Amino acid sequence: MDEAGAPYRTEEFYVPGSLLEVELEGESPTLYGLGERLTVMFADSPVLRVAPGAPGVRVLGRYGARPLRSGWAWGQERLSGGVALAEASLGQGRIHLFTPEITFRGQAHGSFPLLFNALHRASAERSP
Repeated sequence: MDEAGAPYRTEEFYVPGSLLEVELEGESPTLYGLGERLTVMFADSPVLRVAPGAPGVRVLGRYGARPLRSGWAWGQERLSGGVALAEASLGQGRIHLFTPEITFRGQAHGSFPLLFNALHRASAERSP
């Protein structure tokens, strides 16, 4: 979105289905088994902008200045610093925000641990 909060026009930004790199940050159990970077399929996916120090929100991964790894991305520089992965507190629970569709059949297999780690973590925290 631009400074006014309006979506970019397709002439300014368009990533129809390309592989992009996400730079992982922080130490969360959700990221177990993953390295410093993760390749994801980006197909018109949303991108989050999280204010520094936002209460209850932990950023897990952001797009760098030139995240394209395969395919094409029109205006990829607009992704720089955008949040792809985060977790946030909600009441007594937690929500995981994965903007790439990590359950999509064409998603890079390297992203599947995000889903499994989140599910495992949720069940482990409920145990007495």
